[in-house]
Amino acid sequence: MSEITTEPYQRWWHTPSNEFGLTTALALQKVHAVTTPAHRLELYSHPLFGWVLVVGDCLYSIEHDPGYREMLIHLPLLGRRREHCRVLLLGGDGAILREVLRHDFVTEVVLCEDEPALLAIATEWLGFDAEFSDARVKHYPLAASNALQILAHENPKFDFIVSSDFATNLQPQALAACLTDDGVCVDSDWFVLGKQQNEWYRDADGQGENLLHRAEQSTCFPAIQHYYYVSPWMTGYRGFFLYTKDAHSYAEPFRAYTGSHYNAELHRAAFALPTFWSKPVAHSAARRRGVIFQ
Repeated sequence: MSEITTEPYQRWWHTPSNEFGLTTALALQKVHAVTTPAHRLELYSHPLFGWVLVVGDCLYSIEHDPGYREMLIHLPLLGRRREHCRVLLLGGDGAILREVLRHDFVTEVVLCEDEPALLAIATEWLGFDAEFSDARVKHYPLAASNALQILAHENPKFDFIVSSDFATNLQPQALAACLTDDGVCVDSDWFVLGKQQNEWYRDADGQGENLLHRAEQSTCFPAIQHYYYVSPWMTGYRGFFLYTKDAHSYAEPFRAYTGSHYNAELHRAAFALPTFWSKPVAHSAARRRGVIFQ
């Protein structure tokens, strides 16, 4: 067996590691960078995957990543029959917004993003100026948690709320206050499939209690539905969580739509979870009690 060396991979850009000992490394060419009082934003290019956006040394968005965005947006949007839909996006660079705007029954989108540099990159470098200029889109320059407190007093409420990996300190009570009685909120995380135990990526030490944990403990959302897709990034498994007040099943699409990844058959199949999927759900609750499953 030949000796394993670190060249040339040590020069590649990579995500910070954590207690799981996982990282994603890519050979990238830097295109643009800007530092603000709150964030360091870097834009790279990759010959196969297109642009790669990094915020605070963390992978924020990749141009050719249709699976994540389409499964995040189209499945909740198409899993219930609606004549019109008011959407709340808790952050974003325009890529997720583009998927939402593909549907004519979406009548309004409120985007909450408090980093002007991110919006500038989205419009000037990533080509999302048309999406941000769409008449259905309103921009609130607010962080997600602050936006929820303000929007809770607005009417009508939102039919669909999209959480973000970078939206922190979200509380189920605040989300529920902004959601219609038949609305849905979608959240997601990476599934870490270990030899002895399974965990969600956001369970890593130092990241605090995540939204899924809070929702499990709360009475705001009686039903939390899980679905997934297999990703080329990170751990390979991406889990999605649907928080609802009325326990409506989103497993059946009510409108026809085919994307570059999403289709009706995949929509239905996404709810057929692997056998091991039940373990991190149990583990996430047990971890708070100091219990480790072996």
